[in-house]
Amino acid sequence: MSKQQIYDALRKAGISHAGAIGIMGNLQAESGCESCRLQGDYELGRTRSKEYAAKVDSGELSRHIFSMDGQGWGVYQLTYHTRKAGFHDFVKANNGLIADMELQLRYMVKELKEDFPNLWQFLRVTTSVWNSTKRFCEEFERPAVNNIQARYAMAQAIEGELKAAPTADFWPPRTIDKSMKGADVEVLQAILKARGYAVNYVGGVFDALLETEVKKFQKDHGLDCDGVCGPLTWQKVLEVNT
Repeated sequence: MSKQQIYDALRKAGISHAGAIGIMGNLQAESGCESCRLQGDYELGRTRSKEYAAKVDSGELSRHIFSMDGQGWGVYQLTYHTRKAGFHDFVKANNGLIADMELQLRYMVKELKEDFPNLWQFLRVTTSVWNSTKRFCEEFERPAVNNIQARYAMAQAIEGELKAAPTADFWPPRTIDKSMKGADVEVLQAILKARGYAVNYVGGVFDALLETEVKKFQKDHGLDCDGVCGPLTWQKVLEVNT
């Protein structure tokens, strides 16, 4: 995955522009934004990293060894044994490989949602690259050294490299729910209003009323009524009525 693709994946997951850039500054510091990266492997060819991944994928290195060896792995350098074990299980459940960037990012989002809910909510709405870099470093990465300024500089450099919109406009639509804002929220409001749902304001802010109407829409279409407009709900929202 390129850095642009990593950014797009984070945005698609529902993270704000500033949140995604702040995360990527940390990923750059941890691994150079590489998914096949073993702690301490500075060789350009990443031979050690590739050999390590192949052994874990084949089972030559067991789940126990992988989780307990204390070596950081992947794009955000998973190190703690319970987190590595959870990632190993996640990869196996998805019939994947431990160097797969998409799976690593999905597991990161899963960890944020389940284990760091306050940070997750912040990253979805923040407009500050500095604060997102700092909080992700301190709360999620929890590094042994305080190098937040360096990570922030990396985030700024990545922001300059990418075709990344600092506004809330993003398409294809992200996963969105209450408290988020942007052009995709306004699209959702407009479509639901056109279909007769009680959305009385189209302003790009996901408020309590929109959450209620999304739940009604989900119920009407046999979806989980969680008020979150994710891929399945978007699919139904964007279907053309005939």
